[in-house]
Amino acid sequence: MSNTEPYQPRPPPAAPPEASTQGGCLRVWAFGASDVGLVREHNEDAYLMADLTQSEREWSAQAAQPVGPCGMLFLVCDGMGGAAAGEVASGWAKDTVYAHMRAVMQGQPGLRGDGLARALVQALEAANRRIFEESVRNCDRRGMGTTITAAILVDDHLFMAQVGDSRAYILRDQSLTQVTRDQSLVNQLIEAGSLTEEEAEHFEHHNIILQAAGTAASIDADVTHAHLRHGDLLVLCSDGLSGLLKEAELREAMVACSDPGELCHALIQRAKAAGGHDNITVIAARIEGAIGTSQGPAGDVLRFQRYVFAERPDVATQPLIVSSRPTENMRTRTGQPDNQQGLGRGLTPSEPRQTPQSLDLAHEGAAASAALARQPTPATTRALWWLAFLLWMVAVAAMALLLLPRN
Repeated sequence: MSNTEPYQPRPPPAAPPEASTQGGCLRVWAFGASDVGLVREHNEDAYLMADLTQSEREWSAQAAQPVGPCGMLFLVCDGMGGAAAGEVASGWAKDTVYAHMRAVMQGQPGLRGDGLARALVQALEAANRRIFEESVRNCDRRGMGTTITAAILVDDHLFMAQVGDSRAYILRDQSLTQVTRDQSLVNQLIEAGSLTEEEAEHFEHHNIILQAAGTAASIDADVTHAHLRHGDLLVLCSDGLSGLLKEAELREAMVACSDPGELCHALIQRAKAAGGHDNITVIAARIEGAIGTSQGPAGDVLRFQRYVFAERPDVATQPLIVSSRPTENMRTRTGQPDNQQGLGRGLTPSEPRQTPQSLDLAHEGAAASAALARQPTPATTRALWWLAFLLWMVAVAAMALLLLPRN
């Protein structure tokens, strides 16, 4: 949907039976909403909540749904490439990931662990191929792409696969944890120690992401996972929300709203109050009756965890994409690009429109083990080169000013 719809909250749920919190039926009370925001004319975001057991893509937020053997799928996409392409890219990503995961899970309802994680990655790869092949065939859609953050819940285990900078959070015992990592230049600089969290808030090039589905022939999806408990609250969102609200504000709203529908609308309103310069999409899912209590087993602490495959398949050379987020050059509202409207979000008129060919920057695969993952990655190296280039440009500009003739 392009704008939020009226929502009637259900009465506060009764406390679940003791059996439900001690290993009974896992249920999910979920709601999703998307809003065009205050600046964009079109909504290029997409989201999905699907019961893969029942082949239902939407359900009522007024009741918690049992999680069947095939699991539940949640997905948020943030399209780019303008109204003629960004909305198409995010929509195709949503449909392709859903169709792939439904076919896999209904064919193998007992799929767990490595098999389940690989299936989710393959679903994102299938979406990437579909979008990229269309952009090659159709020049009007060249350069289109989308972020994808997808999560599948089976039993009490949540797997997440991500390309881009849409996010997933989990609130547990009033403590908020981001369980994905942005594939962005600013995050690479933070991880490399070249930028602090405080500096990142004012970083000029925060709009640069390192990957997007559809902008190259292949992608390298990040896979993370978490064990859920009764009372956990999962939120997936596009950067139209996470880019405007600090984690403290997000946590405050999640603690205050027990109803997922109320929470989605409250978060969208907060993002609009903060400027609403991008499309805003959010899914909220509350876990009820999960295996284990809210206390959980000893030592089981919720944190960001990359999933390590027991037997990783051969990894082909993967491209690293540097892509700018959607701009008003592609979706005109006032005839000016975003950065001329004071939003600092896009390309200037003098910059060429980026295409998959101009964005591809090859790098050698992904890390094959946790030890390799701790070494500097090609993405980190590329981020440092970007920083060096920006510093060089500043130095050149300063030198030019010094050499100007004085009156």
